[in-house]
Amino acid sequence: MSLLPLILLAATLPAATPAFTSPVPADLVARGDAALHATPPDPAAALALYRQAAAQLYTPALTRLGWCYAHAAGVAQDYHQAFIAYRMAADRNDPVALNNLGLMHENGQGVPVDLDKARHFFVQAALRHEPRAYTNLAYLLAHGLGTPQDAQLAHEFYAMAADADEPTALYNIARMAEIGTLSKNPTLAIDHYTRAAQLNDPFAANRLGVIDENGLDDAPKDIPAALHWFRVAADAGYPPAMNSLGYIYGTGEGVPVDYAQAFSWYKRAADLGQPDALFNLALYYENGWSVPKDETLAFHYYRAAAEKDYHAAFTRLADFYADGQGVDKDPAAALEWYKRAAKTGDAYAMFRLGYAYETGAGIPKNLAAAAAWYRESADAGDATAQWFLGTAYAQGEGVAKDDQTALAWFQKSAAGGDPAAMTDIARFYEQGRALPKDLAQARTWYQKAAAAGDHDAQQWLAQHP
Repeated sequence: MSLLPLILLAATLPAATPAFTSPVPADLVARGDAALHATPPDPAAALALYRQAAAQLYTPALTRLGWCYAHAAGVAQDYHQAFIAYRMAADRNDPVALNNLGLMHENGQGVPVDLDKARHFFVQAALRHEPRAYTNLAYLLAHGLGTPQDAQLAHEFYAMAADADEPTALYNIARMAEIGTLSKNPTLAIDHYTRAAQLNDPFAANRLGVIDENGLDDAPKDIPAALHWFRVAADAGYPPAMNSLGYIYGTGEGVPVDYAQAFSWYKRAADLGQPDALFNLALYYENGWSVPKDETLAFHYYRAAAEKDYHAAFTRLADFYADGQGVDKDPAAALEWYKRAAKTGDAYAMFRLGYAYETGAGIPKNLAAAAAWYRESADAGDATAQWFLGTAYAQGEGVAKDDQTALAWFQKSAAGGDPAAMTDIARFYEQGRALPKDLAQARTWYQKAAAAGDHDAQQWLAQHP
């Protein structure tokens, strides 16, 4: 419904008796608020009541009507209509409407992003003592948005809002105190997080959970307290807290392991699109933890996590494509996801790219490119890639043959626990390649490799008792 009929109706009202002073629209707004906060909420009823009061140009009703349009409460989201309603209320000096206009200009909701206009409206709202405007001005200052960055002044604005129990300001002061933006003060941080959490701020409750789970400075871990705060945040609909509850129950961190409860929390968070939870849910389906194994669902959730740019999911999704798990085998798709993972610095993905070039999986065979990717992965510390690179130098595949370089990479790989590299060091001792021939050392390395599970080493020992 357009606001134009409301404006035309308002124009016919007697000027001598401003409608917004009447107790009738105030009653309508009170009833609308009650409908909006009922259990369950009735936003459509609230919207109808706000519209009746807004037709009389009752300022609080105009602001609430703008909020309904902005947040799709009882009506389709329409930032243009929200802006009109807020503007009408702001013209009557409503501080909440002024602040909300600032937010619309800051975030580009129905209007182009304009930080100067955002700051203007925040200032006007702050001059009328709107606590959230203090918070929003502080945010601009803290991040240097449209104004020079000034942590000290940001803190002062946050403090003004915190004095009025504005929860976001309390959270941000706590965060600044925790990380030491101006000075580190763990006691102040916990105090302000607690105040904000008691005002139903889920970010603060979640942060208290993180602090209790991990400890802060000299404060010990407190898993029962962490569970409490994560539940508070989760009950307020905050997905990261749900994921954290899943992690605690799934790993048995201070509580008995309970995969079923962990799965339940991960599922709640995943249904809200939380990337960590999507990944964890995939792990549960892949491994059959508390649910039947289901590679198709595992693939579905790995893909959902990867599409939300969750880096750990890139390689799992690529492996599923490469191996045909839960999806038809698709080497080209696997290669694309390995490339995305490699760009994030993932050493395993770099190794798999090298292997793809070596074997021609989804791409033309290219031993030089394979060796180059093995080198990238090896330099990043992947023991398997170090062995493959050593093998490339030992055989002269994609690089010039060089036994000394091969041995150096085998030694690095063996130090990382790779049994195949241990076997190759044994062979070098046995053959006298790149170091003096030494059968005693060769046996020692075969024994190390066999103990680590290398089949070739086990066979050699069986043939050389």
